[in-house]
Amino acid sequence: MHLAVPSRQTRKPTRSEVSHDVPAAVLLAVTGLIYNDWLLAFVLPTGLDARHSYVSELYATDQPFHALFGIIEIIAAVSVTSGALLVLRRASGRWSSAGWWSLIAFGAFSVADVLFPMRCAPSVERSCEVVNPMHTTTSALVHTAIFASMFLLTVAARREADPVPAIRRWGQFW
Repeated sequence: MHLAVPSRQTRKPTRSEVSHDVPAAVLLAVTGLIYNDWLLAFVLPTGLDARHSYVSELYATDQPFHALFGIIEIIAAVSVTSGALLVLRRASGRWSSAGWWSLIAFGAFSVADVLFPMRCAPSVERSCEVVNPMHTTTSALVHTAIFASMFLLTVAARREADPVPAIRRWGQFW
């Protein structure tokens, strides 16, 4: 006796659906560029050694470019949150929904990271207290959210309807 295994029915997105994906894709790509603002430390006279400093030190309150780096961080947070919200409206499964919600959390925690900055840069100021409990917490949440989104969206791309071919091939362990 042969049991028939139901095949995954895939449908092509409509033109309207694709046109809604473009702004989200642009926002998420822009976020990727903006979030790498730490590269500006190589061209701006920050006084920080990029090899031995926390990225958060760039927007520590006593740093010369703290406002610039704080604003860039908030722009990246708004951009990633907006892109994720656009995609979340069409998320089709629990893994992808959880992944997009994780990106939204990443944006929210990034804003909190700026609202609770380090007081000073411990890598250049010996008397600076390294631990700021609120900033340490928000930074940990930022990292947890971004890694959770990567995991969840990779699983979604592998397991949910119409899996992404490259992830399906290389993500065999999921």
